[in-house]
Amino acid sequence: MDATGTIRGQRILETEFHGHCEELGKAIAIYSVKGGQSVEWNVEIAGMAWVVAFILCAVNRNTKGVAVSIGRDVDLEGSQMIETTAKAARGGRPWTSDAQRVWLMDRMESYMEARQSKQRGSIAGFRRKVLDDFIQEFWKNKKMSVEERGEALGTLDRRIREWFVNHSRKAGPIRGSKVLDLRGTKKKRLAAWQAYSRLYYDTVLKPLVEEQWREDPAYDPTIREVPFKFRNRAVCNLWRIEQDERVKEEVAAYIKEEYQRGGNMEEEDDLDGDDDGDVDPAELSRRQANRKLQTYMCKQIYRELGFVGVVCFTGPEPKSGGSIVATFGTDGQTEAGRALTDVYPELKAQLEGLVYDFASQVTHLAKHQAALRRLLEKSKYRFDSKANDAMYLDDDDSGTVGQDTDMENGEGGGSDGGAKPNDEDGGDTPGNQDGEDDADMLGGKDDEENNNDTDAPEDNNGDGNDREGSIPEVHDDVQGGEKVLKDDEVRELAKNDELKRVIALEPLPGWLRKAVSYLRAYKGHAGYLGAIAELVNFERHVKRNPGKPLPATSRPSILSMYIRGGRDPEKHTKLTVDELDQLHNELFSWWFVLQPKSRIPPNFDESLQDCSLLLRISTTSHQDWPDLYRGSTNGVYGVFICLGWWLEADCTPGTKYDNLIDDICWVLKTMVTVPAPGLGEKPPSRRR
Repeated sequence: MDATGTIRGQRILETEFHGHCEELGKAIAIYSVKGGQSVEWNVEIAGMAWVVAFILCAVNRNTKGVAVSIGRDVDLEGSQMIETTAKAARGGRPWTSDAQRVWLMDRMESYMEARQSKQRGSIAGFRRKVLDDFIQEFWKNKKMSVEERGEALGTLDRRIREWFVNHSRKAGPIRGSKVLDLRGTKKKRLAAWQAYSRLYYDTVLKPLVEEQWREDPAYDPTIREVPFKFRNRAVCNLWRIEQDERVKEEVAAYIKEEYQRGGNMEEEDDLDGDDDGDVDPAELSRRQANRKLQTYMCKQIYRELGFVGVVCFTGPEPKSGGSIVATFGTDGQTEAGRALTDVYPELKAQLEGLVYDFASQVTHLAKHQAALRRLLEKSKYRFDSKANDAMYLDDDDSGTVGQDTDMENGEGGGSDGGAKPNDEDGGDTPGNQDGEDDADMLGGKDDEENNNDTDAPEDNNGDGNDREGSIPEVHDDVQGGEKVLKDDEVRELAKNDELKRVIALEPLPGWLRKAVSYLRAYKGHAGYLGAIAELVNFERHVKRNPGKPLPATSRPSILSMYIRGGRDPEKHTKLTVDELDQLHNELFSWWFVLQPKSRIPPNFDESLQDCSLLLRISTTSHQDWPDLYRGSTNGVYGVFICLGWWLEADCTPGTKYDNLIDDICWVLKTMVTVPAPGLGEKPPSRRR
C-alpha cells in the first residue's frame, strides 16, 4: 500500500513520499538522493504503544531533490527501542588514499592501547598527535588560505576520529539490528527548577513567563507558545529568586519522591503539551526514548546525507481516544536560532496532511484491537468500531481528540524562537571592526586587568539575559472595582513601550540583544528603562571604539569580581544592605572619575553623591570624552549593570539614583551628537 505526494516550496524542489507495509513490527525506509547516492535504513521500533507509522523528510542544503520512503511499525507490546542504523552510502569514494589508509592502519595498535588506558586524556592526546603527524606527512605542501585551512583542519580531525572508531570494530558483515535500550535505567535526580516547573508552572509561573517573553527583544508574535529554551531559562531564574520556604519544602519533597520512584529524570524536555504527570513510569520512559530516537535519526540523516532532517512519528494515540496524532522532531537551525519548520511554516501543514492520510491507510485496527483496548482502559476511554471515534466514560481532561503535538520539543532540536529572522547574530558588533582591540570580543577582559586576570574565565556576556525582576502589581480601584495602575507604573510601562520602539528600529548585534534583555529584567524605575534606550542609541552610533576600555580606577569592586568571573549572571546574588551601601559609594566615585575635568565644578564635594551638580558642557568630538566614549561589553554597559543591581536590591532607590540616571542619559545623548571616530584615528589622550 503506497501513500504518495509531492511537496514544493522554497529550497525544496521535490520530495516524494512512498510508503509500503512490511510484516508486524518492522519498517524499512530507503533514502535515495538523486544523483546515485543512497542510504538504507533498517528500523525496528518497539515499546511505543501509540506509534504506528513514521515519516522522514530531508531538505538538501544545495537544493537538490531527495526521495524519502515511508515505513510503519505496528508492534504495541514491546518494551525496548531498536536502534536505527544506517549503511554507508553506496558508490561513494573513501576520503583516504591508499597510502593514507596504510598510514592510519599502522597506528591502530596505538589507538587500541589509548582506548584501554585508564589515564585521563589518553585518547585525546593520541588524536592530537595523529592529526599533527598526518598534516606533516600528507599536507606539508598543501596551499590554502587561513579560512580554508581552519575549516579543512576541523573536517580532517572529525574524519580521523571517525576512521579509528569505525575501523576498531569487529570485522564482518552486520546482520540484523542492534538492540539499544533507551528506557533510562540509570537514576538521575530531578533539578530543583525542573520540579518547581512541574509543580507550579500551570498555576503560578505561566503568566510570569509569558510576560517576560512578550517583553523580550526576541519576542515573535507569530510563535504561539513560549519557546521551551526561553521558558526553561525563565523558570530557572524565577526559582533562583523564590523566597517562600513552603514552596522550597514542597520542591524538595517532590524531587525525593520522583527519585525513589525510579524514573530517569532527563532535562526538561517533556513539556511539549503532553500531560506526563498522569503517565506511569514505563510509558514516560518510552516517550522520552521516542524523543531521543527522533534526535538520533535527524543527526544520522545529516551525517550520512548532509541534509537537515525532519522526523515524524504518527499513529493512534490512546490518550486522545485512538485518533491519529503526530509528533515532529527536527534538527538544525538558522543563525537567528529558528528551526526548519519556523523558516518554512507551510511545510508542517503539508507534512501533517500526508502523514495523516498515510497513517489512516496503514493502520489496521483489527490487528491491534486487543493491545489497544488495554491501553485505552487505563486512559478511561472506550474505543468504538471506527478507527478515529472515541467516547468518554467520564469527564477527563487528559486529552483532546485529534490534538497534534507541537513541533517544538527540546530533544527534537526545535527552534527556541529566540530571534526574528532579521535579528541574526551576524550583525556588526560595535567595537569589533578592523583595528579594534581584542577586549571587545566575547570572552575578552578589560585591558586594565589583563595582567591580573590571566586565569579568569571568558566574558560570556549576557548568557543569563532573561533574569526576571518583580512584576508591577495591579491594584483594585476602590470605587469601580476596576484594575488600575499607579502613576509610576504607568510611566514605567510607557518607557518600556518607548524602549521597544527603539529596539525595533534596526536589528541589534547578538551581544547587545542579550545585554538589553539582561538589563530590562530589573524593573521598578521608568528612568532606568529610558536610560537603556539611550544606551541602545549610543551603541548603534559607535562604529569603532577609540582607546582602551573604561578605566578600572575606582570601579565598584563587585563589578570587577563579576567581570573576572566571566560575567556569569548565575554567580550574581542579590546585594545585602552592606554591599548596596558599598556599591553606592564606589559607583558614584567611579562615575565622577570617568567625567571630563571640565564637567567638575570648583569645590565639588563628591561625598554628596549629587550628579545634578555636574556641569553640562558643549562637546564637538569624541575626544572630549576620553574616559567615557566606549561601547560594547567593556564600555558604558558596565555602569548599567551596577544600576540594575542597585534597583534589584532597593526598589525605591531615591533622589541620588534619579539624578545619576538623568546625568547618564544626558551624557549618552551628548556623545551621540558628536562624530564617531574614523578608522585609523588615534585614540584620545586621557590627560585632559
